[in-house]
Amino acid sequence: MKNFLPESLREGLQVTPERAREIHKSTTDALDAHMNPFMVRIMNELDTGFVEWRGEGIYVMTPEGEKLFDCVGAGGVFGLGFAHPALVEAVCEQAKRGGLATRAGFTPNQAELATKLLQLAPKNLEYVYFGNSGTEALEAAMKLARLSTGRKKLIGTHYGYHGMSTGTISLSGLSAWRDGIGPYLEGTSLVHHGDIKDLALEIDDDTAAVVLEPVQWASGCKVAGPDYFRQVSELCKEKGALLILDEVQTGLGRTGYTFAAEHWGVEPDILCVGKILSGGMVPISAVLYTNFVQKAEFSKSLFNNSSYGGNPLACAAGITTLNLLEETYFQRARELGEQLARGFDALLEEYPEQLVGYHGLGLMRCLEFRAPVEGLMFGARMKTDHSIIVASMGHIPQFVRISPPFICTDEDLVTLLTACRATLDTLREKGVPALMKELEAMLASVNKVTMKAVAAGEVTS
Repeated sequence: MKNFLPESLREGLQVTPERAREIHKSTTDALDAHMNPFMVRIMNELDTGFVEWRGEGIYVMTPEGEKLFDCVGAGGVFGLGFAHPALVEAVCEQAKRGGLATRAGFTPNQAELATKLLQLAPKNLEYVYFGNSGTEALEAAMKLARLSTGRKKLIGTHYGYHGMSTGTISLSGLSAWRDGIGPYLEGTSLVHHGDIKDLALEIDDDTAAVVLEPVQWASGCKVAGPDYFRQVSELCKEKGALLILDEVQTGLGRTGYTFAAEHWGVEPDILCVGKILSGGMVPISAVLYTNFVQKAEFSKSLFNNSSYGGNPLACAAGITTLNLLEETYFQRARELGEQLARGFDALLEEYPEQLVGYHGLGLMRCLEFRAPVEGLMFGARMKTDHSIIVASMGHIPQFVRISPPFICTDEDLVTLLTACRATLDTLREKGVPALMKELEAMLASVNKVTMKAVAAGEVTS
């Protein structure tokens, strides 16, 4: 049977440095030839690329065994880290019985997961639809809103992010992804997150739903005022519109509560969840909604439908994830979030000339730098100098996202904060002018790769 396995699984958990270099080259050569040559070449030129060989606990590891402490987690997927033993056991046991379902019969794992999710969710939510990704969940939510209200208009936000389909991009206010794919979905518009007056001017009697993230990662994790979501909820009720909360990233403990809506005591009409629900093992997402929404769905047989959605393997991972979260990690995530905030408070006192502040809730945080170049270099230095992965945000480089997993020990957080302090010291010693020269050299390397690709006719200028 081993002959049928992927080549990487025929290798050991760790290989020699020489073999690691061969694996790196064969991997990037194939990606360059068949998938994303531009990105591969830039990362190779800057020497920032690495091969993800396996994950264990808080670490992602390269073929030769280098450990990288992951504090990004694919936008929050790895709340329980990599390959949690209980999740590995659940997925393997289910795989022995079958991974997918015929969908001609009933699936016990679906029933159990739906029940567990609704027990944790706001009490007005009574029904569940399972998908495979956040994008799929939001698409289903948008359709449900239009169907149940009989209205067309959908309101999203600038700097919002809800997925990569044409529909979800239409509600996502990031020009880097929006530009060039229009015309956008008919009946969609954008307002400013946190600005109730802006929303009041846009919402009307044809609005099916307002779609919001409790915390927008793409704005640098800025948190709206304490009354904002209550006011949005009241405005939606006044206008007969639904409130859709996209908790794909914020849900299941990431902000310190089971769902971020609990921070403000808000009950949405539709709630989307994903990422952490997978346990970092099998993709799954879910849409939770009210009886009012379900009544409209009842008239449309298989209105939301997916060959893979709610499959036994994904549901086994989801059930085990919720059991682990309830047993230990909801409370642990809250404790770690408080510890991280205290650590960032100390950094602000020590480095006022470099840091403006920090934003977010719980273990979903962004540091804000005064100079964008310092934000860019902070992320790069954390990886090269301390083997810690954080995310300098390309569209707003003064913000650096830091989202550790819930399974961290207190000592792991100390390690993270100590590395932050050391990196800030390094940046302060170099100074902004020297950092700008480093950035210019990096941009020159990127430009060299770009010009070669243009000259070869591989990309348009």
